[in-house]
Amino acid sequence: MSLRAVILGVLVAAVIAGVGYINDQVLRLNFLVGNHFPISVFGALIVFVLTVNPLLGLCRRRWRLRPAELATATALVLVACSVPGSSLMRVFTPSLVMPIRHNKLNAGWRKNAVLSYVPSRMLPNRGKYDAEVVDEFISGKAAPGKTIALSDVPWNKWREPLTVWLPLISLAGISAICMSLIVHYQWSRREKLKYPVAEFAATVISSPEGRALGPIFARRLFWAGLAVTLCLHLINGTHAWYPGFVRIPMEFEIPLWQRYPAIAEIPTAGRLLRPLLFPTFVAFAYFLASDVSFSLGICQVLFVAAAALLMKVGVDISQSHFGGGTFMWERFGSYLVFAVLLGWSGRRYYGQVFKRALLIGGTDSVEQSSVWAARTLIIASLAMVSILAWLGLAWPLGLLVVGMLLLIYLVLARINAEAGLFHCEPLWEPMAVIIGMFGYYAVGLQGLAIVGLFTAVLAIDPRECLMPFVVNGLKMCDQTGGRPGRTGWFGVGVLLLALAVAVVVVLWANYNYGVSGADKWSTQHVPNDLFNTVNRAATELRLSGKLDDSAGLSAWARVGAISPDGRFLWAVGIGGAGVLAFSALRRRLPWWPLHPVIFLVAGTWTIEQYSHSFLLGWFIKTVITTIGGPDKYRRGKDFMFGIVAGDLLGGLVFMAIGALYYQQTGLRPPAYFVFPN
Repeated sequence: MSLRAVILGVLVAAVIAGVGYINDQVLRLNFLVGNHFPISVFGALIVFVLTVNPLLGLCRRRWRLRPAELATATALVLVACSVPGSSLMRVFTPSLVMPIRHNKLNAGWRKNAVLSYVPSRMLPNRGKYDAEVVDEFISGKAAPGKTIALSDVPWNKWREPLTVWLPLISLAGISAICMSLIVHYQWSRREKLKYPVAEFAATVISSPEGRALGPIFARRLFWAGLAVTLCLHLINGTHAWYPGFVRIPMEFEIPLWQRYPAIAEIPTAGRLLRPLLFPTFVAFAYFLASDVSFSLGICQVLFVAAAALLMKVGVDISQSHFGGGTFMWERFGSYLVFAVLLGWSGRRYYGQVFKRALLIGGTDSVEQSSVWAARTLIIASLAMVSILAWLGLAWPLGLLVVGMLLLIYLVLARINAEAGLFHCEPLWEPMAVIIGMFGYYAVGLQGLAIVGLFTAVLAIDPRECLMPFVVNGLKMCDQTGGRPGRTGWFGVGVLLLALAVAVVVVLWANYNYGVSGADKWSTQHVPNDLFNTVNRAATELRLSGKLDDSAGLSAWARVGAISPDGRFLWAVGIGGAGVLAFSALRRRLPWWPLHPVIFLVAGTWTIEQYSHSFLLGWFIKTVITTIGGPDKYRRGKDFMFGIVAGDLLGGLVFMAIGALYYQQTGLRPPAYFVFPN
């Protein structure tokens, strides 16, 4: 690990943390990050490898960055990618301010005094309405053509919530980095997972000693794949700007749609008979184990069939992010059992790591970075639980909520590393699980409010959460001769820097430009769904006469008062049993075609968008390996690497064009997306 690699990574990370929110939420351009394979990072990496790095070598050979240095810098940049977008800053400030605004307009909330159950230190101005805090947050306070100074932000009214939330957010991020360091050796060396994102990046940046470019750039099939995909985006992007221009369709309609209009009533079933193809996911499916790519491809068909059957027999499959629902709880059960199986498969290694961490034995064969990561993970997790307890949440509930957040991080990272699904969301939330598991009475209204805000800020849309970025960064370092352990610890510093930069920029942007409801997800849906759920709980407890009793329960009494929803138990049991059964069948029957990942992603928006691409990639791989054998498959990988590179460069071109257009005209450019925003 070199100093210049660290400096480069830190500088680019600071830029992403500072620019990301303004790009996404103010200018409303293509998301700078948007998923765990950001075009802004990996597209720029290709450009750097092809142009800047060779030029540096021509000036002076030692100026050229080595593959390990590029991997280190990229890994540090990826840490910052978790901060400015959907997984944090998009929802952070609106989740704290907009409830105050909605409370003023909602008589039902005021009747049940829902905001009074939120510890005042969690909200700006202690949760009280103030025009400077709320109205200027929504509309902005800058005069036309001017900007406000940093001192114009009402920092004094944000000081208390920032002292609560920044430690929680930092501890959650540190925990994610620690878990990444703990699982890295097991996943990378022992289980030899595919890591499609890291494999692509390492292939691009790897080069023999003394050579400017790696062998992939000398292969014709790579350039053919790149040219085909880049031309596709140049044509379709030009059509987005000039609708009269020719267009290559990537969306198709299967005629059966008209015969089965009832499919549209099933959640996330809209694309089943309207396929939309994404070249990168076709390529990633080609890299994966066949059972994984086939499962991701057929998943949506099986989900729609199951949902249709449940609807026909009268099962309620409606769901709410904060209130829960059958399929949300099923996915939680799947995540829980899947994580247990991950722990079981690596039990010897993880056991040695935690024995060493707790000074109760263990061997010297484990990575020292993993040992310190285990110690730090324990401390950081307990610190999060302590902060939640200090706020007023019963510690057993705090332990469960923190555990569920780490569960989301862990399984999303595993899905990314094993299945290449870099745009993924769990579609189950800690608050919804707590309600299904405990019931309103046992949790209490203050507990619901605290858990709800924790969910809104840290878990509502973790498609850019930290751990998948880190595991890919560590794998890239491993493949290029870098030092994964040291890179992980430097990542902690980058995370804290990115948070500091982003908080200042985001609050300034909020009060300079206003949020104005343009992003209805963060300004309306999330706060409304959260406190409507608290409002329903308050009404139910008040009508049943249990409101005062619920408020007075001790921590252990809340555990004793647990009253799980019957649907919750069935759904969790079915999801967990499905993962367990498919895992056993996959181990015992070599011909078994389905991977348990099917239960983790079924019914999510992301698999609705991408399932057809995975199915096509699986089909192409099957045909090539059947007809041509392993040699043709390996040559086909070069073409698929080119497809991914063409996707990234095509997206980068139109991101740059859109930014320049906005800079010159002040108008938003026509939308053209390589991956959905």
